[in-house]
Amino acid sequence: MRTVPFVRPLTARECADYMGFTTEWIRRAIVDGVTVKGVPVHLQAETLEINGRRTYRVHMDQFTDFLQAIGWKHLPKRSSSHGSSGQDTTT
Repeated sequence: MRTVPFVRPLTARECADYMGFTTEWIRRAIVDGVTVKGVPVHLQAETLEINGRRTYRVHMDQFTDFLQAIGWKHLPKRSSSHGSSGQDTTT
């Protein structure tokens, strides 16, 4: 049986830093979506409630799919095992 190493999801801050946008913009992309050519595009994320605060976690493949959907050209590198190398693939 093949096991896949765990890859930590990205935070809204990490997504924002990668894109050069604010965390508020990322949260709006998750909750409301962004409009691209008249079509709403949402950033898929897990929503967690921790101590009364809402926190979002974004998986690398969902982040990359979102970037492609909005026409982003600079995409994070995916490893041959779909980002499961355990290494930082955002450089």
